[in-house]
Amino acid sequence: MARLPDYRAQRGLDTGSAQQLSVDTSGLQRLDQFGRTVEKAGLAAAQYAQRNADLQNKRESVDAEQQYNQLKPKLEQDLATVVAQVPESGSGLHDRFMAVAFDARATELIDLVPENQQALFEKRLTQDRELWSQQVARRERDQTYAYATQVIADSQSQMLNDISSAAFDDRMEQLFAVVEAAPLPKVMQVQMRREMEQSSRFQTARKEADAEAADWLGAILE
Repeated sequence: MARLPDYRAQRGLDTGSAQQLSVDTSGLQRLDQFGRTVEKAGLAAAQYAQRNADLQNKRESVDAEQQYNQLKPKLEQDLATVVAQVPESGSGLHDRFMAVAFDARATELIDLVPENQQALFEKRLTQDRELWSQQVARRERDQTYAYATQVIADSQSQMLNDISSAAFDDRMEQLFAVVEAAPLPKVMQVQMRREMEQSSRFQTARKEADAEAADWLGAILE
């Protein structure tokens, strides 16, 4: 049987010295350095943008706080203006002030507040609104009471000009109707009716006594 020649011994195991391959890594290093530079630049830009945003928010917050601090004196001026515009009785003072003054200025202020602080300022304004509402409601009530009291006093004074004992009860009923129509608490109306009746009786008796004395003196002098 034919055998193939064994070439292993002839070729041997020495293949000679292996060629050493050198890889140039400078390009990779420069690419890595470039990436790091870009990354740092991006981080710096982001930090710069965030710093500007923080400064802008701070400026807006300071502006909003200054506007808030000016709210009270502005509303006091608005209240004086509204008082001059409503009737002498004070009717409608509260509703008009809250709508055209407080709510308008509160909305204007919220528009100036940074979005992340709007909830805080809205809470503060809600508390302020309640306080102003109570204050102006008392102002309207007091003005209404004062006006009604003056109208009643004028009516009593006019009644006393021509009152007499004979017409006393009828005239008092007319005066009491004015009292009952006035926007006053019932307890005030009851007290006013009692005091007015007492003072009117005294004034009527004094008026008639003075008239009798004048007639008597006139009769003597004739």
